[in-house]
Amino acid sequence: MNNVKRLPAMSAGRLGFSILGTGCILLLLFCADSAVAALRDGLVLCGQTVIPALFPFMVVSELLVGCGGAAALGQIFAKPLHKLLGVPGAAACPILLGMLCGFPTGARTMAALYDKGALSARQCTRLLTFINNPSSAYIISAVGISLLGSRRLGLLLYAVSLVCALITALVTRVLMPDKSQAAEPTPQPVRLSADVFTQAVTGAAQSMLAVCAYVLFFSAILGAMESVCARLSLPAPLGALLYGLVEMSGGVARAAQIGDTAKATALCAALCCWSGISVMCQIMTVCRDRAFRFGPYVLAKLAQGLLAAALCMLAVRYLFPLLPPEHTSASLLLPQGTTELLAHTVNACFLLSCTVLTARQSKNSSHRSPAADIY
Repeated sequence: MNNVKRLPAMSAGRLGFSILGTGCILLLLFCADSAVAALRDGLVLCGQTVIPALFPFMVVSELLVGCGGAAALGQIFAKPLHKLLGVPGAAACPILLGMLCGFPTGARTMAALYDKGALSARQCTRLLTFINNPSSAYIISAVGISLLGSRRLGLLLYAVSLVCALITALVTRVLMPDKSQAAEPTPQPVRLSADVFTQAVTGAAQSMLAVCAYVLFFSAILGAMESVCARLSLPAPLGALLYGLVEMSGGVARAAQIGDTAKATALCAALCCWSGISVMCQIMTVCRDRAFRFGPYVLAKLAQGLLAAALCMLAVRYLFPLLPPEHTSASLLLPQGTTELLAHTVNACFLLSCTVLTARQSKNSSHRSPAADIY
């Protein structure tokens, strides 16, 4: 009798992730110096850009949902949204926050409304395809003014991203008709209690930790990959594209260094609308444990990236030569001292909220019985 135990059969997905994980380990081992240097850059990116740009908006979005402001906003925009986009009024808050504040604020607000029963799983699956866009401050200031040296190009990139999101919303209205019966939210009394505020801050801090974790992980992986690709002497556009497929901000920074303005702008638009695998993982994390489908979201972002590249290429080549010269001396950026003070203030608030979150979790775990840990 044969007593040899066979290994359990692995699905294609598990096998693929196992191979990918093994490759990442080998990559980090053989390119450790580059990975560590890139990880330091990722920490700087989180401290100076990611946390100051996202954490306050995450707290505000949590407060809007917790205090009933999202429901009141849904009542105001219920009819226009239903007629134009075919979505309920409850989607007004995540749509507006997704347009202005960037990802993953819109997805986080949408998930909170789903938990309250204001949105159905099918509605959220469709909303994911067009509410997660880069923030206006990032596209106009960071990409347009700082990287491309043109406020006009930044405004073009932001307008194109909104147009692509609107086209996606109209197309998905036909391809994904809403047949669910989620109840419309009713205005709730404003509850300005300390519990609502602390829950908003700690919930935003928990989501922010996940966002920073993905930024750091992909920074290390891409730093190691970059040291390998440097030996291959890849063309600049191809290198920026490969980098941006995984992490948006690094790919956009490399795309902006291409000499041709039209090609650089088109590639930046494509990468901003695609958003990168890192951002997609962040979206999936804030929406985890919910019955959402992410396949339509990934396909929609791919289509938006291709459409944005085509629109920007046409605008730069044929529309911009007809416009008067741009005065590049003006800047939308804040003074350096103000920016650093804002970054340090938000980072301090984020660290304080992480401390409160840790203390709350420790307190909850201390009240658990030993039997609860066993079972």
